[in-house]
Amino acid sequence: RVLFRSELFCTGRVAIFNRDYALAIGLLQDVTHLDAERPYGYNALGLAYLELARTDPENLRRAASAFEFAVSLAPKWAYALHNLALVHSEQGNFLLAADTYERAIRAGNFYSYLPFNLGLLYQNVNRLDDAERYYRQAIAVAESARASRIDPVGAEFRERAVALNALATIQIARKRHRSALSLVNSALHDAPTLTEALHNKALILDMMSKNGISPDAENFWKEAIAANPGAVVERVAFADYLNRSGRSEEARAELAKLLEIAPDNIDGLRILGRIHMSQNRSLDAVPLFDRVR
Repeated sequence: RVLFRSELFCTGRVAIFNRDYALAIGLLQDVTHLDAERPYGYNALGLAYLELARTDPENLRRAASAFEFAVSLAPKWAYALHNLALVHSEQGNFLLAADTYERAIRAGNFYSYLPFNLGLLYQNVNRLDDAERYYRQAIAVAESARASRIDPVGAEFRERAVALNALATIQIARKRHRSALSLVNSALHDAPTLTEALHNKALILDMMSKNGISPDAENFWKEAIAANPGAVVERVAFADYLNRSGRSEEARAELAKLLEIAPDNIDGLRILGRIHMSQNRSLDAVPLFDRVR
């Protein structure tokens, strides 16, 4: 029977990865019935509902219920608390999300992603001092985990790089470009192919350029896109840079690739509409602006 429960659980988790959510929910509900007093089935069930919340917001309530049940059975399970905090954040319950992240940090003080995500939550509501504090805590936790050999030591130190890059975005928001550049360079030293850091370095170099033209920025955007061909934010920024640099046809080509990946990207549609307007092609621009609206 134990083997049967394990098989159901693993098959359900695979179904989530395969985006077969109906199968996943059925299997994981069976797991919770067979093993009602252990949290792992409820947590996995919450993950399935959280994925489905993209199409039906009612699934956020179901995800919250599943995660709450998992937490009631394992109050110090950091992963379940983290997932519950994600749901609270998606529901717009900022204070409850922050409190739940704090509980998760106390329960799993060697996981850097917990203070990092709390920092991100604070940054999203423009509490930059709090965001900076938790990003720095994430760096300290990542360094401690590596020093203690809790995390394996590899060629890259991606956990610290992600937090350093996030710190750079705080400095960008404060218009402290040289400080931001130093942080991004440190992030790229830890993880040379980190797409977000390559993108931010390009942004900073673009902001620091005197005439709005920076070949170095262009090269870093190209490197970021090469590292992640599915990149969306990076392609938008690069297309905007090309258009501002008077290279509208190159911008159009970049936007065509972007809209293949993300057909409803608002920023991409807006930039393409502006290009049409600048070329006296208003009839082509109007449908794009309608889609944006």
